[in-house]
Amino acid sequence: MAANADQPARRQQQRSLVTQQKLLDAAISAFSENGFKGTSTRDIAERAGVHHPLITYHFKNKDQLW
Repeated sequence: MAANADQPARRQQQRSLVTQQKLLDAAISAFSENGFKGTSTRDIAERAGVHHPLITYHFKNKDQLW
C-alpha cells in the first residue's frame, strides 16, 4: 500500500525536475542570445513553454538561472 501512496509524489517530483531543466535550458539559450540584461524572466518562461510564475516557484530570481 505505501508504495502506491508514494507514486503521485514521485510523479510530481519528476515533473518538477523536468520543469526546472526546461527553465535552465531556456535560460541558457536566452542569455547566450541576449545577455543577462537583455533577457527577462518572461522571455525564459516563453521559451520553456511554461507559465511565468513557475520561474519564481522553482528559482528565487533570474540570478539563480544565470
